[in-house]
Amino acid sequence: MASAKQVSLALLLTLQVARADELGARPISQAAQVHLKSAVAAYRGARYAEALSECNLGQAIEMNAEFLYLMGQSERMMGHCDQAIGHYEAALSLARSPEQRGLIRVQIERCAQELPPKLPTPAPGPKLEPELAPTLRPPSPREGGALIVDVAPGNAGRRLEVFYRTMGQSVFSGVTGQLGPGGLLRAVVPGSQVRAPRLEFFVRALNEEGSQVAAGGSLGHPLEVSIGRKPVYRRASFWGAIGGVLAAGVVAAAISVPLVYARSHDGALMLNPH
Repeated sequence: MASAKQVSLALLLTLQVARADELGARPISQAAQVHLKSAVAAYRGARYAEALSECNLGQAIEMNAEFLYLMGQSERMMGHCDQAIGHYEAALSLARSPEQRGLIRVQIERCAQELPPKLPTPAPGPKLEPELAPTLRPPSPREGGALIVDVAPGNAGRRLEVFYRTMGQSVFSGVTGQLGPGGLLRAVVPGSQVRAPRLEFFVRALNEEGSQVAAGGSLGHPLEVSIGRKPVYRRASFWGAIGGVLAAGVVAAAISVPLVYARSHDGALMLNPH
């Protein structure tokens, strides 16, 4: 059976090192030698995964720079330079001579050159705020009726702002609301501002310091809700029109009712006020 130095020499020859005694390799146990010999044979036969497996078995028996170095070489030959460098650095901590450490550093530098360039870490983007989903009451609002806006803001929201505009308006108006029962933030859009055919709006939840912590919709991309028109019998124009018709009827009646046809004594028709 080959001695520990002979096994180390065979390994180091494989790794392009001339003399094992110059590396200060320490003797290893008989059980570890078995795995080291098998790892060297596998490495020479380009069976790198098998070499890694044998090195791991040997490492379980005895920590040794030769095992770690050969593991680094096997990983590098398989194109895994990032893992190889980790093995080389571990071997460096166990190296006992300047020559051994020099050999290991050469391999670390070689592997570092083979690694793909690291992409710069992108700057962190803006923190995404929770998206609010307002609940509207009534769900199908009609013009002239107040519109209640409820949102569940989470733990941080303490105040609600609702910005709204009707169709044709270029500027948003706003109302505010507070935290109410059930943990909901509520604000009310006045009925005078709820007009057909639709209302555009967006909401913001603010914390106690007044900073925005969540939002639903935005100035550039508002939410919207369709607004139904008032029933015709509820419109002022309807009652105005009805009033006009009634007035006209009264006038007509005032004119026509007193006027009746009568026959005179001489038989001629005449129009007399009644």
